[in-house]
Amino acid sequence: MIDKFTLHIKELKRLSGFLSLHLLLASVVLILFISSAEAQSSLPELNRQIDSLVNQSGVLESSSAGVYIREIRSGQVIYQKNGDKPLTPSSNMKVMTSAAAFKLLGPDYRYKTYIYGGPLDISRGVMESSLYLVGSGDPTFTEPFTENPTEVLEQFAKRLHKIGLRKVKGDLIGDDSVFDRDFVGKGWKSRYILEDYAAECGGLSLNANLLRITIEPQRVTLYPPSPAIKVVNNAQQSGYTEIQFKRESNTGKIVISGTFGGATQTGLITVHNPPLFTLSAFSQILANRGIHVMGRAKLIEQQPYRYSYKSFLPYCSHESPKLYGVLKYLNKESDNFLANQVFRTLGAVCRGKGSLKNSESVIKEFMEKAGIDTTGFQMADGSGLSCLNKVTPRQLAETLVYMYSQPDAKKYIATLPQAGVDGTLKYRLSGQKVFAKTGTINENSSLSGYVTTAFGQTLVFSIITNNHKYGQGAYKGFEDQIVHTLSRWDREI
Repeated sequence: MIDKFTLHIKELKRLSGFLSLHLLLASVVLILFISSAEAQSSLPELNRQIDSLVNQSGVLESSSAGVYIREIRSGQVIYQKNGDKPLTPSSNMKVMTSAAAFKLLGPDYRYKTYIYGGPLDISRGVMESSLYLVGSGDPTFTEPFTENPTEVLEQFAKRLHKIGLRKVKGDLIGDDSVFDRDFVGKGWKSRYILEDYAAECGGLSLNANLLRITIEPQRVTLYPPSPAIKVVNNAQQSGYTEIQFKRESNTGKIVISGTFGGATQTGLITVHNPPLFTLSAFSQILANRGIHVMGRAKLIEQQPYRYSYKSFLPYCSHESPKLYGVLKYLNKESDNFLANQVFRTLGAVCRGKGSLKNSESVIKEFMEKAGIDTTGFQMADGSGLSCLNKVTPRQLAETLVYMYSQPDAKKYIATLPQAGVDGTLKYRLSGQKVFAKTGTINENSSLSGYVTTAFGQTLVFSIITNNHKYGQGAYKGFEDQIVHTLSRWDREI
């Protein structure tokens, strides 16, 4: 009797455990269902809010616009409007340049610059051959990478003088063949040409290929000094100052006109033919150090192949800072010169010549290997200054998604301006977890990057507007409204 009672108790306990387990499983399923339902309902609501911002802003009526937003890990598209429409990205094109360079060249890549020459007769201090300055497109002979843009060239001259060189019987030859000599980006407007944001690129570069002109009552001085640069000062004395600069297209001569009131004036303008400018500056530095070049300062003849210096002696060499520092400054400060130099470097390293065609080909191949459709993509420079550049919001966003998947993703993301902290976002979107590239040129504006929602999800976004009818502020405000909406979203998407 007792045994039967015990068996019944055990059976009841077993059944009770069985029922509890099923109730637990049912509860879990119910919770997952509710969570899933909330997530499913969250997306349409967020989509409606973004759509409302787009419609209320009037950007589709006042400009050509495209918006593309997706969640990083799930791949869920949050919102898209004209996401596959090729648009002019302005400086968001730097995302493509910097991402490809970070992946293909690597953050530790360094540029190298060399001095080659023939044997040196130390007893006489004479080199019978020419002396060669060989460049690799190094863009770091400028601030913020050095306080003195001519420092490396001065160190070269110091080294040559120390080993006994006093006279070069041949020429001073600049080898800029790492890049072609299409110095100006395709599609740049003529009004850009002398502006400091439109510096030309070159296989040899100095001071970001900018010339500082200082006008004083009795003289005009140039920095860096370069005998190749000729200046004519036609400014008239007056009670006020209103100076204009012009560069003659056939001679490269800089003509100063307008009125000069007497107070010292300083201006920055671009130089034409950066390799020749750099080489000429080096010739002056050599002369200042007491090294006389009997021949001319001239550029090497362009060839479809790189020159070999196996039969020459390497006298000097210099390695640049790591590329990572270049990319950080390039993105955070939206530096056009650096972007165009890095763009041409991609063509040089990956295709053997830093030309527009080669560099664009490298970036398209990079995109294709990342699984990104390149339909409609056109790259006329690396900076976004050209009106011929075309990229879709989806292509920009997917490039950022791809970079997020890389082992050193955090390092790349850190090259982008951080909202409220640094770069071109220092005074925008403060207090929000946003890393993004800004873009502004003519009637075009853009913002592409990463935002972390209040729930903790990372989204990638790209917003491009072209052909504005209203002021830039309205379109920047539109970008910020969308990012702010994403940032404060506190539910799972």
